[in-house]
Amino acid sequence: MLNQFNGFNQVVGISLISLLGVSTITILVTSDQQNVAIAQENPGCFIVDHADRVINLDGICIPELKAELEPPAIIKGIALTNTKIIRERSEFPFIIGTITNTTNETIQVSQITLQFEDKSTGDVITTETLDVEAYLAPNQRREFRKPVLKDTDLGGRRESDIKIPPVFVDWR
Repeated sequence: MLNQFNGFNQVVGISLISLLGVSTITILVTSDQQNVAIAQENPGCFIVDHADRVINLDGICIPELKAELEPPAIIKGIALTNTKIIRERSEFPFIIGTITNTTNETIQVSQITLQFEDKSTGDVITTETLDVEAYLAPNQRREFRKPVLKDTDLGGRRESDIKIPPVFVDWR
């Protein structure tokens, strides 16, 4: 009779060990899945403020090295680089970028003209002429930052719908 209980205890013991092994594996597998990514509707780096406005943070989140990969557009000795559209706390977007004198002479740049295109169709959205007022010595750079009014075609569009960098049309 004692042998019957020993056999029963062995079966119960093996079952308990098997059950504990499966439970441990299940706990380990499920505890490893706690970091779940949530897809964003809008790609990129941004926050939404208290008024439900989307504020683009790509300039902070994306290293400047990425912007340098784009070759500069050069017209008559003036190179245009790092051009982007940003929205900050203001309701108006800003066009920012850098102009560089690539010649051996000092150049006066009063304005630059940029043509913005729709990213998906390639259609011209608008042409913006920006006042930059700069005297540039050879190899000297100057950053610019100009607001875009909401009533222009560019002001009402999302940055992700606009081809960046824009076409550098001319300067004077």
